[in-house]
Amino acid sequence: TGSLQPGSKFVQDKQSKDGDGWSNEIHCFDIPSGLWTVPPTTGQGPPPAVGFTFTRVDLVRAVFFGGVNAEIMRSVADVFILNFEIWHWTALLPAGPSQLWPVGRCFHTAFSLYDPDSNPPHPCLAVAAGLADDGTPLRDMWALSIDEQYWEEIPLPPSFAARFYHTGGVIHRSASQATAVFFGGCSDNATKYATPEDCPCMAQTTAVDLALEPSKAIPGKSTGWTASVRDSTALAMQMLYNQ
Repeated sequence: TGSLQPGSKFVQDKQSKDGDGWSNEIHCFDIPSGLWTVPPTTGQGPPPAVGFTFTRVDLVRAVFFGGVNAEIMRSVADVFILNFEIWHWTALLPAGPSQLWPVGRCFHTAFSLYDPDSNPPHPCLAVAAGLADDGTPLRDMWALSIDEQYWEEIPLPPSFAARFYHTGGVIHRSASQATAVFFGGCSDNATKYATPEDCPCMAQTTAVDLALEPSKAIPGKSTGWTASVRDSTALAMQMLYNQ
């Protein structure tokens, strides 16, 4: 066994006979050299976790969201932002009990609403579905305005099925239009099974068209993103092949 990254933590799985567990180490793979590095970080980073997302939102920042906090073994909705230009973590906390905030979740998907390579002036993270702490699959979508530091729910029509363990990707069509595509996952309540892994999977493809409508924006509360669902495998695949 190797040593942990300085300042990191390890939580052992009590059910593991091999000493397995969870850590909050961060490693960086340099593609040109093919080498791994362990960058020293500062600030308040995330705890050891599993089932979280880590998503780049602009040229220098990525957002860690949710997952199962291994120190308390509960699904959370914690937000940590890493500036990988200076390798500094910042924790984003609710301003108060009245601030809108998504429920804790794991095995969800997340993506940037704006093309992160365009260095958007107002980066925004979107989070979709996942597994709630009580075993309920979720069918919601939330957007986090990174610099303004507020969440808003993007309403989805009933045709968007609840899901977790799914995959997802996004196509940025313009500065005000994007299409997210979700595939597979599980949609049943995880409490019916011995473990979430026993939940039967589905082969559904769902395309969600997202549009920014400035007329619906409310400063400090809503950016004005709206969503419509194309719940058709044929339409989703045709949309992808036409890129």
